[in-house]
Amino acid sequence: MNALRLCLPLVLLALAGCAAHPPTVSDRCDADRPITPIHQVQGSGTVSPLLRATVQVEGIVVGDFQHRSGEVAGAHGDLHGFAVQEQANDTDADPATSEGIFVMDGTASPIDLAPGDRVCVTGRVAEVDGETRIDATANGGRIAVLERGLPLPTARTVALPASGVIVNEDGFPIGDLERFEGERVRIDGPLTVTDLFDLDRYGQFTVSSGGRLVSFTQTNAPDPAGFAAARDSDARRSLIVDDGSDGAWPDPVPYPPPRLALDNLVRAGDTVDNLEGVLSYRRAEAGSGALDYRLMPTAEPRFRADNPRPVPPEVDGEVTVAAFNVEFFYNGDGGDPASFPIRDGRVTHSEYLRQRAKLVTALAELDADIVGLNELENDYPDGARSAVADLVDGLNDALGEGTYAWLDPGIAFGTSPLVNGLIYKPAAVTPVGPLVWLQSDAFANPGGAYPYPLHRAALTQTFDTAAGAFTVSVNHLKSKGCRPDPIGLDNDPRDGASCFNHARTVGALALLEWFATDPTDTAEHLGAFDPDFLIIGDLNAHPAEDPLAALKAGPDAVPGNADDWVDLLAPDDYSYVFRGRAGRLDHAVASPTLAAQVSGAGVWHINADESDAFEFTEDHPAPAALYDVDPYRSSDHDAVVVGLE
Repeated sequence: MNALRLCLPLVLLALAGCAAHPPTVSDRCDADRPITPIHQVQGSGTVSPLLRATVQVEGIVVGDFQHRSGEVAGAHGDLHGFAVQEQANDTDADPATSEGIFVMDGTASPIDLAPGDRVCVTGRVAEVDGETRIDATANGGRIAVLERGLPLPTARTVALPASGVIVNEDGFPIGDLERFEGERVRIDGPLTVTDLFDLDRYGQFTVSSGGRLVSFTQTNAPDPAGFAAARDSDARRSLIVDDGSDGAWPDPVPYPPPRLALDNLVRAGDTVDNLEGVLSYRRAEAGSGALDYRLMPTAEPRFRADNPRPVPPEVDGEVTVAAFNVEFFYNGDGGDPASFPIRDGRVTHSEYLRQRAKLVTALAELDADIVGLNELENDYPDGARSAVADLVDGLNDALGEGTYAWLDPGIAFGTSPLVNGLIYKPAAVTPVGPLVWLQSDAFANPGGAYPYPLHRAALTQTFDTAAGAFTVSVNHLKSKGCRPDPIGLDNDPRDGASCFNHARTVGALALLEWFATDPTDTAEHLGAFDPDFLIIGDLNAHPAEDPLAALKAGPDAVPGNADDWVDLLAPDDYSYVFRGRAGRLDHAVASPTLAAQVSGAGVWHINADESDAFEFTEDHPAPAALYDVDPYRSSDHDAVVVGLE
């Protein structure tokens, strides 16, 4: 199936017998070769029954994706070919066979085609990454234009969910749209934008029917059969909308038309219709990107901003507490330009300044009295030059000297590059007792099985406030990624919780046990043990997974009793998008006594729904005009906010 790929290196051309040549141009079909209907070339399976045969087909050009020397890639499509479809009177009655096919004419085609041209094409039948194509650059390749300006064949309507699922060569389930491959189609809509991860890299986004995709364990307990069924359902519901180009990092980013801009944006949760074009099965770029069915639009998609950028949630209360994962905030040696680049050369000084400006803007607008931070540089011994101090300096420059202060544990936490942090407004809250942390093996390395702690130290402080005293514990539990190699129960059972679910659950239980010991000495400093605790931060677990179930069951591990802790956010609140699925990794969980004092809680969706084209990083060539000093895409996680009375 992938023989054509082997023909690319020049040294193999003669050996493989598949040298590429510009096709011959004519004004008539080859009278010495019969016309083969396109549906016979496509066949009813995933591989052409005429693979490697030289055929001649006749049809109407329905998609022009030819290479244009000197033009901006993707200006009208750039896939080094075009799509041809049978005229209505030449189709068959088999719904399993496609009437369209993609023709490869190379990077130097001698003929300029347009939709509506009736053509005869001679070429070799090929399977490229599983898509049936005709290679007109093979020996004997030929293109003849018979007429121009004809009406296009009627677009076939494709309704999602797809009727079935297939597994691609990468092992992922995808919706089965084989019978539409190469055809002019119209996607029944409107559909919901569910993934923007590759908008800036490949000029593509993913849409889904029935609303946006949601992580399985957002509302379902881990279960292998249920997770597999959910993956299949998601595959049937979703479709990639591409830009008709096989290049990377388009400038401008094409969607929404005419280009992505600060005042012309799209967010996950928006809707789109007028999805018309050619359905293709390929990767985004040669050898890169997901292998999946893609719509190559021949008309401009229409976007509707159903999920506009929000203001921070109204949570009322006398005191507000927030949790915010700040996505690897490093400041080198106190921001000194000479200390950059850092992180193995991945972070430049200008990128650090861009990130800092966005984070300061987001935190200032969030305006919480206490903020727990995840993914700060592990540099507390640097004191006033540390990453957390740097952020506080930025906030105080923006809001006024002394508006925020930070808590200093005075040590570096092991070898992890990242730590948790706590900042607060001295005018609103007062730390009481010691700043403490939990990073015992019982919490972070069950059984001592791993070479380093899996969870970051749980930074914990009691505060006295106008709403009374309570204790905040900032947590960042082990990610779902399967590194280091998981052991035993930490392996991925493919139930939706991924790797290290057991370790995260053990960590959650250890927190509850630790809190019962009064770690901040509230009995001494407040006169009696204060049972008001708030766990915040990135727990790397969705709401229906075991770590949250363990926390909510409380110290007695039995749900439904008076000691149950409370998840303060709504079941459908999300804070992160992974592979197009929205889910909540960032949490606020309160002890029962504190939960009774909560006035409100919510998630500020400034990051998860945004394209990373708007972020601060410089490790990809996103157009400079897309960066702004605003809260949006200041991180990859949304912020969680809680109000207390």
